[in-house]
Amino acid sequence: MHLKHKSVILISILVVSFSCTIKSIQPVEPFICADLTLLDSIQTPKIPYKSLCVPKTTFRLDHNGQFRNLKSTLYAVPDSLIAVSINSPLGKEVVKCIMVKDNIQFFDFQVNKAYSFDYKYLSSALGIEIDFYKVQNIILGYHSPNTFQFDYNTEVCELLHSNSFIKGDLTINRSVNDNTQPYKVIFTYTKSIEKLNKYTIFVNQNDYIFSLVYDWTLNSPSDIPRSVQIDFNYLKNSIGIDIDFKTFEKDVKKTYLYKDSTIKFTPLVLENEIY
Repeated sequence: MHLKHKSVILISILVVSFSCTIKSIQPVEPFICADLTLLDSIQTPKIPYKSLCVPKTTFRLDHNGQFRNLKSTLYAVPDSLIAVSINSPLGKEVVKCIMVKDNIQFFDFQVNKAYSFDYKYLSSALGIEIDFYKVQNIILGYHSPNTFQFDYNTEVCELLHSNSFIKGDLTINRSVNDNTQPYKVIFTYTKSIEKLNKYTIFVNQNDYIFSLVYDWTLNSPSDIPRSVQIDFNYLKNSIGIDIDFKTFEKDVKKTYLYKDSTIKFTPLVLENEIY
């Protein structure tokens, strides 16, 4: 019993000593306060490639609790085109979405229908003002904390920075206490790669309207994220998308225009039901 007691004490000492050693070699990086002028200085570099093809990616679609994990292909020509093809578990293409600067075309091959709509319609569906360039930058990892122009309450905003990171907790001025309108932005930005790690727009203390998470680990070069997690949560509608960039090809030309005389487009306008 005496020997067992000594063993327990020895193990405890080793655990405490090891914990202290870990703490000593992982100092907490100090953050200091900054005013909002720092926010204006945050830069996100331009997309450095002419095109990006992600031939085998996992596309998680979570719509109002209905979860589907699908195989997909992503192709993007910066400032020009975004095309996403989604396949069934058997490999058959079931959905294609083609986005250009002024409109979006959505093909549902399961019911042989197609829809076209503009970014005003998409903005109304998501609850935030969106356009082609914002969608492009969100998907490809180049979203900036300055992308959405909000009127911030400078008296209660908090902006912190260290040698490596900038963290923001920014309260938005809004005329009425409307839980469908943006209330606060919280983000984390890495200085060394000039990229966001996390960005969330809240409508109250607990609920968000838009959330974005980038994983920049493992990938080389650093201009393509390892993964992107996007979540929209507007009114009673929620949409979640995960894109996994396991393999990719840069500067490869692809043809993604789609023509089929048997499919007729249905234009969607703001007067129509969005969901």
